Amino acid sequence: MAIQFSFRANALTFSLPAADNLILCPGGTTIFTTNPVADPVSDAVNNVRFVVTGSAPNGDFCGTLMTILTVARFDFRPTQTGRLTASTFFTPGFLFSLTCAGEGGLFEFFDRAGPVSVSLFVRMSVLVRAQNNQIVLNSPGVGRRIFFNELTGIATPRSRTGGFAPELMEILETRSFPTIVLPTDTVIVRARYAFQAFANDLSTFTVNASGGLGFNVPMAVIRTDP
Repeated sequence: MAIQFSFRANALTFSLPAADNLILCPGGTTIFTTNPVADPVSDAVNNVRFVVTGSAPNGDFCGTLMTILTVARFDFRPTQTGRLTASTFFTPGFLFSLTCAGEGGLFEFFDRAGPVSVSLFVRMSVLVRAQNNQIVLNSPGVGRRIFFNELTGIATPRSRTGGFAPELMEILETRSFPTIVLPTDTVIVRARYAFQAFANDLSTFTVNASGGLGFNVPMAVIRTDP
């Protein structure tokens, strides 16, 4: 058995896909007070940081959706022939604030502000490429939600603040494959975050993932078993 660790990503990127960043009504906003930035890669720091506030105006179908995707790519060259196991570790950290305006009145039970929510998903994908550039394994993985918080309004204004900062070994994606890899192969492991914040009908979200916080992937690991 051979185990290989990588603490520095070969590439670190982020994106704001247009199809998942929407403002459905005039008056809705998404404002980055700290634009998304990928930190310089160093040992155990493969991090993307930002601060954003989003809001939605009055209207049951007036929503504002913000989505940011991050990818940390780790490249390995196996040290021995064997069956592959790949693992990635996730250490996100962020603070959030959710608010809903009050909508008191005759129909307050039916016409409530919100909802407003924040969600975080992680996913690991694995690609193995042979020396002749042929793809030996392509496993895109499946997204897993690791955090969700939602607030719905009442007759009076309502707010909630919180944060999320799990420990190093708490969030782990790992998979074993029957695929036999060779020392001449290249194993590409990608650790992916998908963060979404949504505001609807007189609600607002603020997310702070800056400073010592952010969406970090401290390391990836592969193991080959004879």
